[in-house]
Amino acid sequence: MSDWLFHVCNFSFKKTLTVFSDIKISGQENIPLDGPVIIVSNHIANIDPAIVAASINRRPNFLAKKELFSNTFLNIFLRSYGAYPVDRSRADISALKWGENKLKLGEALILFPEGTRSKSGKLMKGKSGVARLATLTETPIVPIGISGSENLQNLLKVLAPISKLRINIGKAFTLKNESFSKKKDYDEATNEIMIKIAMQLPDKYHGSYEISKNINFSYIN
Repeated sequence: MSDWLFHVCNFSFKKTLTVFSDIKISGQENIPLDGPVIIVSNHIANIDPAIVAASINRRPNFLAKKELFSNTFLNIFLRSYGAYPVDRSRADISALKWGENKLKLGEALILFPEGTRSKSGKLMKGKSGVARLATLTETPIVPIGISGSENLQNLLKVLAPISKLRINIGKAFTLKNESFSKKKDYDEATNEIMIKIAMQLPDKYHGSYEISKNINFSYIN
């Protein structure tokens, strides 16, 4: 049921995007066709997960705030899209284990390191969960930058996503697992992951993650 519903919804949304949006996707070849991968993206609109899912040619899995699952219809719809509820008020171990298991099965996991939607459209401080999961599972990370979706806040916009959308998909990278020993290491690696996302975005979305010509990635291979 869930696979059937996902494929119908994802196919329909792709067609809707081509009709209503000025959409350009670059770097699709950077998404591995199989094997575990963590796809990280900025988050500026409620329908960003659907936009990413429509851009990657992989069956996605992602985390969504648990409050959304209280609605029966949304619960069925989100789970069909590969979503799992996460409690954002604490360190949700069950959500971490779920993501770990999906990666061990060789699946694709979409994560938004900021943890919530940016109301300003600019990158907010990233949380260290992605770095911890990537080092735990030794999984490659692919950065994505979404621009133009900030005017699609209402979920009903999925029916008519009128916008100039640009989805830039960067090259995969891995973290230097041997470098991690304390919280500071995960925080620094998170900053580097966020810079990789910023590199896929126009300047106005960078927020506090400025891009220098001489970036020294100490935690990224």
